[in-house]
Amino acid sequence: MMTRSRRLRPVADYSDSREREAARSLGASQEQLAAARRTLQELSVYRDEYLRQMQGAGARGLPAQRVRMYQQFLNRLDQAIVLQEQRVKQAGMEMEKKRQAWLERRCRSKAIHKVVSRYRRQERLQDDRREQREQDDRGAKAQRMHRDRES
Repeated sequence: MMTRSRRLRPVADYSDSREREAARSLGASQEQLAAARRTLQELSVYRDEYLRQMQGAGARGLPAQRVRMYQQFLNRLDQAIVLQEQRVKQAGMEMEKKRQAWLERRCRSKAIHKVVSRYRRQERLQDDRREQREQDDRGAKAQRMHRDRES
């Protein structure tokens, strides 16, 4: 006869695999968020360096066309920064969704394991009672046999 805890084992295994899958997905999402943040940081640093170069060159005197080119490039960098900020925000929201999914699967998995553990405890208790009954029956049988011999 298959015990209830043994019948639930495939369910627990499946739940564990789903939890691990959600954890891997969360990890990948965290890496994407970190990469997006690094890119944003790099763009900001590059923009600041470029602005310093432009200001230094402007102090030495630049033709108007060259100043316009610097400003156009700075505008493109600003647009790239705004887009990257949106990517960071989107990656953060996606990571949060993945975190919630992982937490839900983790909670489900823990609940299943709790049920399996409870079933195992009940099965051990039943086994212990059965074993005690069998020992009691053997002891009673031995006493009867001993009494029968004495009579």
